[in-house]
Amino acid sequence: MKKNLLWMLAAILFCGAMTTSCGSDDDDNGSSSSDTKIVGMRIAYVVEFLDGYDTLTDYTVTVTWTDENGKNITENITKDFVKDVKLLATKGTEGIFTVKMTPTNSAKEEHDLGLNIGLLAKPMAANGNVSDNGIVSVSHPYKSKGKSGSAYREVSNTTKFHLVDNMVKQIY
Repeated sequence: MKKNLLWMLAAILFCGAMTTSCGSDDDDNGSSSSDTKIVGMRIAYVVEFLDGYDTLTDYTVTVTWTDENGKNITENITKDFVKDVKLLATKGTEGIFTVKMTPTNSAKEEHDLGLNIGLLAKPMAANGNVSDNGIVSVSHPYKSKGKSGSAYREVSNTTKFHLVDNMVKQIY
């Protein structure tokens, strides 16, 4: 239950940040067309550990994500992971989000893996507004319990995305 609330909270916060950054459509406010030009991406990265799984006992979980400066950061995580990033096109027009789950004990007879992986990327204007055009949205649940055998191996999920013609495109 706590995990579902965290996942929902991350989604609500991200969506709320997206909508509250939108201003009035009043043309008399002095904003120019350069304020609405797409200058980057607003990205939310989420990894949720599911209740009822011993994921951290059976796996080391590593994430690689693109930060605000266009650099890829890799870190091990031991709890739910949520990042909200504004990536300006001047810092890079391509991003990556990889979650790698590496078994900690290949001799173990049974394993547990329970993760939800999510990514949401939207085009962002100079004034901070985001567009619903050209969205990349990815959600991958990983749920596995059982005998180790061939199923107990390294699992990796990578999503690459980039900004092209004012839209976010998924590479794979």
